[in-house]
Amino acid sequence: MGWFFIIFQALFCQVLGQGLLAYSLSRISSSVVAVTLLLEPVLASIFAWFIFSEQVGLFDWATFAVVLAGIYLAQSSQSTVQVTNEGS
Repeated sequence: MGWFFIIFQALFCQVLGQGLLAYSLSRISSSVVAVTLLLEPVLASIFAWFIFSEQVGLFDWATFAVVLAGIYLAQSSQSTVQVTNEGS
């Protein structure tokens, strides 16, 4: 019975996560969603550090900074800015 709950939880989280991802693709541009998905390993590491007292070294923090800087640059670049016609 224990394995059933583990498998159910994994499937539920996967279906919920993928469903929210598909829903967000209908509302937000795919480039924004793709770049934002890069936050997943950063947040997972920070939560593991906070909740489970995992060791996060200097190299990890430097990597987080590079990822966050890359996300910022990708989101603030002129190629991602779209002009919308509100009168249409």
